[in-house]
Amino acid sequence: MTENVQTKRRRPPGEVIQIFEDGRIVINLGSDSGVNEDTRLVIVRTYDDLTDPTTGDSLGRIMNPKAELYVHSVDEKFCVTYARRNLSEVIARINPFSKNDRSAEARAGDEVVFADDWDV
Repeated sequence: MTENVQTKRRRPPGEVIQIFEDGRIVINLGSDSGVNEDTRLVIVRTYDDLTDPTTGDSLGRIMNPKAELYVHSVDEKFCVTYARRNLSEVIARINPFSKNDRSAEARAGDEVVFADDWDV
C-alpha cells in the first residue's frame, strides 16, 4: 500500500536585518513575500545538511529555533517584529544538558522562516 504524501510548499526564508535595543527586530520579509500581521515567523540556527551515510544522499537540514516572532507592522519589503518567546531558553529548561552557547542569541544575519511552512 502506497501512502500519498504531499510535499509542503515552503516560502523562501528571510533574514534578520537589525535588532534594536527596545526589542524590535526588523526582517527583510514584507507584504510582497506574503507577510501580514497574523504571520508566524521563527528565527532559526541552521545546521549543515544531513547526509545518509550509506548512499551519500542529502536528507535535508536540521533547524534549531532561536525565537518565535510576532509581526508588529508590515511594509512592502520588510516587517517589524518582536520576539514572542526565546525558544532556546525553553529548550534549555526542557533539556538541562544542552549547551549554553552564544549562537542561540538572535543576531543580524540570522535566517528567518515562516513557522507554518516548516512546522516549527
